[in-house]
Amino acid sequence: MFKRKKKKYRYYQKTKTKKAGSKILSLLVILTGVLVFIYTLSFLQRLSQTKAEVVYQPSIIRIEILNGSGVKGAGESVKNFLTKNKFKSIIFDVVFVGDFLDSLVGQNMLLDRSGDEKTIKKISRTLKIDKKNVVYKPLKDNYLDVKATLVLGPDFEKMLMK
Repeated sequence: MFKRKKKKYRYYQKTKTKKAGSKILSLLVILTGVLVFIYTLSFLQRLSQTKAEVVYQPSIIRIEILNGSGVKGAGESVKNFLTKNKFKSIIFDVVFVGDFLDSLVGQNMLLDRSGDEKTIKKISRTLKIDKKNVVYKPLKDNYLDVKATLVLGPDFEKMLMK
């Protein structure tokens, strides 16, 4: 008979239900915050790292060896020494071993075939050859790309001592 009316409260309102779009937006904001945090950590880590170590690669130098010492097998022994031992700045690639036209040479000599002064200085220091025994003499047809020619003299044995 009498219908009862629902009471309306003046101060209370019904809570609104969240929409699905707002949940996705919240997740995106949280994900962006996490990515910014990770990026900041990696940036700070990179700043705190010390200077990166430089990997030093020795240069490969192609040389030929000519025996002018008068001792048989001297060229081969020097070739074996140069190819088997590791020097800190040079790797020797011996492309030819033979005899020098003038069979007796006073001291070890280094003939510069490329004109590269840095490389020749490096070779002469490594092989213990005096600067006065380094001569610039280019090859006409350097098809083997030889940087230097090592002419062995009777003092070649001091070179074999590391």
